[in-house]
Amino acid sequence: MIKFIPPFPEEFKFEDFAEDLNIEGETLESIKMYDEAKHLMQRQGDEANDYLRNMVQNNEGFADRDERAKPLKTFYTLVPAITINYLKHVV
Repeated sequence: MIKFIPPFPEEFKFEDFAEDLNIEGETLESIKMYDEAKHLMQRQGDEANDYLRNMVQNNEGFADRDERAKPLKTFYTLVPAITINYLKHVV
């Protein structure tokens, strides 16, 4: 989600502008929550962006080492079908 937020300097906060505009109450609280969420996403953005890449690199070639794991080599093709089946079951 961080790629959809424009790159602002770390010290930029909407809360400062809200106080200048005399915004109070629940609106000010939501602005503070947005600033905190933005800060957390920026801090964790690099880790989140590389999650799938790290997963692929760590599991690459695992099925080649063990004969019993060969069927798992194509497990990724089953995930969409299993997910749809589970959703149908829940509904």
